[in-house]
Formats: sequence, C-alpha cells, structure tokens
Amino acid sequence: MEGDLTELMQKFSLAGNELSGATLELEDLHSGVRECEVMELGPNLFQFNIPNPDDKDKIVEGDPWMIDSQMLVLNRWSEGIEENYGAFVTAPLWGQIWNLPVHWLTKEVGRKIGAMFKEAKEVLIPQTGGKEGRHLKILALTDLSKPLLRGIMVKLAGSIKWVAFKYERCPDFCCYSCGIVGHSERSCKDKRVISRSISENQYGP
Repeated sequence: MEGDLTELMQKFSLAGNELSGATLELEDLHSGVRECEVMELGPNLFQFNIPNPDDKDKIVEGDPWMIDSQMLVLNRWSEGIEENYGAFVTAPLWGQIWNLPVHWLTKEVGRKIGAMFKEAKEVLIPQTGGKEGRHLKILALTDLSKPLLRGIMVKLAGSIKWVAFKYERCPDFCCYSCGIVGHSERSCKDKRVISRSISENQYGP
C-alpha cells in the first residue's frame, strides 16, 4: 500500500483537497415540456420562459443537461442574475467512485466522500455484476471554476487508500491539463506539472 501511494504522489500533482481527503469512520431539454420560450441575453447566456410550474421544476431538478456535448448550467431566474457570474459556475455532475473495498460500497460512505464537493445530491449503488458493480455513483454539485477532483485519500482504522473519481457525460470542452471545464489545453494558463522537466496531462477522457 505504501508503495502504491508513493507511486501515485510521483505521478500526479495532488491538490490540497485531494490530498487531505475525507476521514471515514469504518437529454433533450424540451422533452415532455408543453411550452418553452427562449431569449438570448448575451454570449452563451439564455433565458428560458416556462409557464408551467411542474415543467419548470422538472427541468431544473433534471440536471445535468448537455447540448452538443456542452454543459447547460441552469439556475432559477432572479433580478440581475444575468450579471452574476457566480450563479453559473456550479452544476451537478454524475461521478463514479472507484477503488473502494466491497464493505465500503454504501450510501453512507458515498455521502461522506461526496462532502468533498459542494453537495452530494444523490448516491447510487450500481446493481450490475462483475467489476462494473464495484463502485458508487454520486450526483455531485460541482464548482466548474475549479479543477475537477480526480480522487481523494481516505482512511479507515489507520489504513490509507486512494479513491479515484470518473465523471459521466462530462463536457468534451474540458482541459486535460488543469481539469477545468470551459477551455482547451492549448489556451490553458494554469498547467499542472510534476517537475520542471516533466509535463504531462493530469486528466484524460
């Protein structure tokens, strides 16, 4: 286990929240919507007017939404929201939690690990058999202005383990160098490097 952690530290440039980890004590937007008026307010900024409250709740609570492999960040309308950048930097993403022992595959563990995000909205335990069944799924409210978490160190009764995260339906427009959604590697100004002589992507498809 110690050798695995040493290799991991050499391969990745771990962020503070990934390193500190958690302490464990053990698709179509209009689908089914009767009316929807869309108004463009600015570059990449739109207002959706949905008169029916049930339809509105269905859409807002039905995140995440993807259009042409790009993420659509939704927020309920309020006066001045179009000028509030902070209202559109968080969005829910489905993530998979890997490398968990079988006895850690519980919703309680998923919620504790999900606390590393802004909020864990939902925790699922896949029921499929084989290797694909050995992970948890969480719907996590994620800050898109910061690098996506690749994983965290967790500990249980003195045992330290690296738990890896994989994201489902993540936007294609995500920098594999810094892990921030919204720009390409070519235009990245915050590349992560392992050392002065080594520069390699910290993320992948």
